[in-house]
Amino acid sequence: MAICRHPLRRADVVLSAWKNWQPSERSVAAALARATRADMPELLDAILGAGLDGNQRVAQRGVPLLHWAAVMGATGAVEVLLAHAADLEVRAFGDETPLLCACSKGYASVALQLLEAGANPRVVSATGHSPLWYAVTFDDVPLARALLAKGAELTEEINQLASTRSPEIQGLLKEARTSPPGLG
Repeated sequence: MAICRHPLRRADVVLSAWKNWQPSERSVAAALARATRADMPELLDAILGAGLDGNQRVAQRGVPLLHWAAVMGATGAVEVLLAHAADLEVRAFGDETPLLCACSKGYASVALQLLEAGANPRVVSATGHSPLWYAVTFDDVPLARALLAKGAELTEEINQLASTRSPEIQGLLKEARTSPPGLG
């Protein structure tokens, strides 16, 4: 078998050789990480379908795949990982969940996927920021609305932050303050 040095092709090589060769744990982790970060859902699904865990941790710091997908905005990879029962509330990257990672990077589409799958909208990072804080920071009205509808907590800090944001965000949060929780 020829050695392929291209980072994305290496995952294909590992997968095609799976039946005849038991790759090292490191090779499999590298293939999973590459397929996740490059948002290659078909390849990721095939590798995980070979009996691997959707909660696999990769890289030197043992980062869960779902965190990589969230940080990269890889919606296809998120879908595959959720189908393989990836843990929505696992912590990494300074005690952040995948939802916090997606929100902190401004990847609303990934955040919405995670919310729909049941991610906790009330989670708070080690720095004290919530997914709603990030949505307001990025002036993302649809994400803020979805977080409020799922029960995100509207804090005084978020209210103060909103005063420097768009009229749409200000109106949404004003409405949320006067509505019953979870109906924002």
